[in-house]
Amino acid sequence: MTKYMKALIFVFLASFGFASVLSAQTNPDIPKFTLTLTAYPREVTLGSNIEIWIKMTNISEDTLTLVFGDWNGVATDYQYEVRDEQGAMAAKVVPHHLVGSNRRGILKPGDSIGSGTLINAVYQFDHPGKYTIQVSRKEPGMPLVQSNIITITVLPAPPSPAQQ
Repeated sequence: MTKYMKALIFVFLASFGFASVLSAQTNPDIPKFTLTLTAYPREVTLGSNIEIWIKMTNISEDTLTLVFGDWNGVATDYQYEVRDEQGAMAAKVVPHHLVGSNRRGILKPGDSIGSGTLINAVYQFDHPGKYTIQVSRKEPGMPLVQSNIITITVLPAPPSPAQQ
C-alpha cells in the first residue's frame, strides 16, 4: 500500500472515531430539561378560569436556545393532555381570535423558566369532576419530555339567586 492510501485510511478512521465521540456526548436519548406542572387552586367552580404553571429546568451541561410562544394566554410550545374521570380526552376549545407572539430564550445549565397557561382556553371543562393534566415538549434532536400529572377538581357552579 502506498503512503497516500495509508494516510487516507488513517484520516478516515480517525474522523469516524471522533464522530462517534461527538455522538456519545450529544446523546439524543437523554433529556436536557425537566417539566414540572403546578396549579393553584386545585379546586375550581364550573366555568372558572383554570391556570396551570409549567416550569422548565435545564438539567444538562449545555446552554439551550428555545422558542417560547404565548397566544391568548396559552404557552404554545407544549402539548397538553387533559382527561376526565373516565380517562376520556377532554374536548378542545376552538379559539375565535388568536393574539400573541413567539420569543427566543436562552436557558443556561441549572436555570429554570416558567410559563402560565389558561388551560380552559384550550380544553373544555364542561362538567363537574376530576380532570388530570399533563404537558410535554419535544425539541429537535431530543427525546419527548413529559411533566408530572396534576389533578384539578371542577365543582358544580353555585345556584343562582333566582334558583334559590
